[in-house]
Amino acid sequence: MKLLLCLICSVLFLSAPFCSYALCVKVSVANMRSGPGRGYEKIWQVYRLMPLKKVGISVSGDWYAVKDVDGDVSWIYKTLVTDDWRCVT
Repeated sequence: MKLLLCLICSVLFLSAPFCSYALCVKVSVANMRSGPGRGYEKIWQVYRLMPLKKVGISVSGDWYAVKDVDGDVSWIYKTLVTDDWRCVT
């Protein structure tokens, strides 16, 4: 099941140009994960106002694949970010 989910997420990730836009972390601390779910490894943490670029979305629509200012891609839960604010690097 996890393999199927990763495959589907990869397909969505490849179609990213259709859903790519700027996001900003709106909570004080947010976990970045290796995949779209709490069961995936926590890669690192980001802080409020961190700019991210949405490059994909999970099948459930609850997780975003995002690229940070260094070009690294990871996953974040959608309620932890907003497109209502402008963040600076």
